[in-house]
Amino acid sequence: PGTVIAAKACVNGRMEEVHETWVLGKPVRRPTTFDEAATALAADVAAGPSTPKAQLEREQAARARRMRLSAETRSPKLLHTFSDDDGREIPLQVGRTLTADGFYEEQGRLDGAVCEFDAAARDAWLRELRAKGVLNIEMEAMQLASVTQKLGLRAISLNTVIVNRLKGDQVAISGETVANLSSNAQRIAIRMFLRMGLA
Repeated sequence: PGTVIAAKACVNGRMEEVHETWVLGKPVRRPTTFDEAATALAADVAAGPSTPKAQLEREQAARARRMRLSAETRSPKLLHTFSDDDGREIPLQVGRTLTADGFYEEQGRLDGAVCEFDAAARDAWLRELRAKGVLNIEMEAMQLASVTQKLGLRAISLNTVIVNRLKGDQVAISGETVANLSSNAQRIAIRMFLRMGLA
C-alpha cells in the first residue's frame, strides 16, 4: 500500500488497450494509452522535487501575483497538499491499469453478492494480470484515456494502491492511513504541475 501506479495504458477485460462504447447503436473502439511524456515526468518527480521547496513556494506565489489571484481564490486543498510535501521519494511504478466494468466479480473480488469462482482461480487471474504488466485495477481511467486521446489532449492516470489483492479484497488499514497514502498521487500531480509551471 502507498505505491502510486502511473498508467501507461488501460486495458479492458480482454486485456486489449481499447475502450469499446456504443454510439447510435454501433460499437466504437478507441485506443486507451496515456501520454508517454507525462508518465515519464511522473516517474521523475516521484523521486523528489528537483527544486528546493522554498524556491517552489516563491515561484508559485509569483505566478499567483502575475495572474492576480489571491491566496483565497487558489485551491486550499492544493496548497495544503503542497505545503505538506517534504520532498521525500514517493514509491511509483509505471504499468498498465485494468479498467473493470464493476467492483466485485469484474475485479475478482470474492466478497460480492455473486461470485462464481474460488480464491485459487482469482489468484491465478491476478498473477496473469501482473505477468501482462497490469499493476492496478479500477473503474474509470479507460474512459479518460479514450476521450483525451481522441481529443488530442495529454493525460495521465495516477492511482495509489491501498490493497494488495493477492492478500485480500478488503482495505485492512485505517481511514486516516488511506487518506495519507492517497495524498501520494496528489503530491506527484502537484510536483508535475510545478515542474510544468502550471501551479
